[in-house]
Amino acid sequence: MKRMLLMLAAATLVGCSGASAPPPAHTPTPPHPSVRVDLRVVDPDGPVVVQWKGERLALRAPALATRADIVDVSVDPGAGYPGINFTFSPAAGERLGRATPDLLMKKVALTVNDQVLTVATVSGPFADALQVRGMDASEAQVRAVARYITEGGPPAALP
Repeated sequence: MKRMLLMLAAATLVGCSGASAPPPAHTPTPPHPSVRVDLRVVDPDGPVVVQWKGERLALRAPALATRADIVDVSVDPGAGYPGINFTFSPAAGERLGRATPDLLMKKVALTVNDQVLTVATVSGPFADALQVRGMDASEAQVRAVARYITEGGPPAALP
C-alpha cells in the first residue's frame, strides 16, 4: 500500500493508493445525503469563503471531490490518534490522481457542511482514500463526527 502524508496545520490527511479491501464484516457507509462533504483547493480568489481557526479561508469551486464521490466513511481508532477514513469511488480516485501534479505544494481543505475539518498541503499523489488524523479530539468525538457524516441528524461539533 502506498501512503502519502500531507503536511497540515492541525490534522493530517493521508492519501492511500491501492488500499486493501475492507474486512468482510465491514459494510461501506457513504455520507448521508443531507451532509455536504467537499475537498477543495484553498485559493485566495476562490468564491467559497469559510472560517478556519478564526481566519477567513477562500476555497476554489468546483470541489475536487464531493459527497457523491465518497463510498465509505469509517473510524480508525489508531494508537491514541483516532482518524476518519474517506474512501472514494474508483472514478474519483483516478480523477484525484490525475489532478495531483497541479496540486503539489498547494493547500486543500476538507469541509463538512462548510465547516473545515482539516487543511493540508499536498505533498504527494492522491488516490482512492484519505485519512484525517491528528484532530485535537477524543475517539468518542471523532466517532461522533463520523456518525454525523454518515447518519445526518443534529450537527456534530467539529474538532
